[in-house]
Amino acid sequence: MTDRRTGAGDAASNGAGPGASKGAGELTGAWKRVGLEVDGKRVKEPCEVLWLQSEKWYADIRIPVPDAGPTEGPESLFARAWAFAGAATWDPPVMTWEHMLDSEPDPSIDSNPLEVDGDVAMETGQIDWHGRTVEFCEEWHRISPARVTLTAHVDANRVEITVGRWRVSVLDERPYGPFRAGWYELVSATWQPHGTVHVPADD
Repeated sequence: MTDRRTGAGDAASNGAGPGASKGAGELTGAWKRVGLEVDGKRVKEPCEVLWLQSEKWYADIRIPVPDAGPTEGPESLFARAWAFAGAATWDPPVMTWEHMLDSEPDPSIDSNPLEVDGDVAMETGQIDWHGRTVEFCEEWHRISPARVTLTAHVDANRVEITVGRWRVSVLDERPYGPFRAGWYELVSATWQPHGTVHVPADD
């Protein structure tokens, strides 16, 4: 199934498939995490994080920053290499991301309120840290222009989202093959790899 569109505010896609949603509406585009607060404290960004959102489908990839240093406590949950993808539902103010594919086993429910102001979105939520509920806030900035080509290729074990010059490809061949996710950027008409998440095949 392919969903190809232009513009961030178009109506819902004509494509149908598993996990079809109400559409992402104003949240379509390429987003980068630029701020993180965990347990009431601002923390140094431990990862480069890219979230690509088409009308129905999304992909999210998180690549640890080499010089971020060790992390302890609940903020360590935000410092791991991680990638996931699937369908998204925007029911303001709550965004729900279905983890159809996920590098982590047994993903939890991913549904949080977003406070959106133009190209800035503040996501708040809670995580469990050894039985203690910890609040977090992620600050997202849209880095794509207002009108940009959005393309989603979706199969049972593959999601590939392209937003302008950014692309995230997620492929899960487990248990017999690996999980692979890649972040690519278009440079001089060539897709260049920016970072990867890899999980080997199950034993």
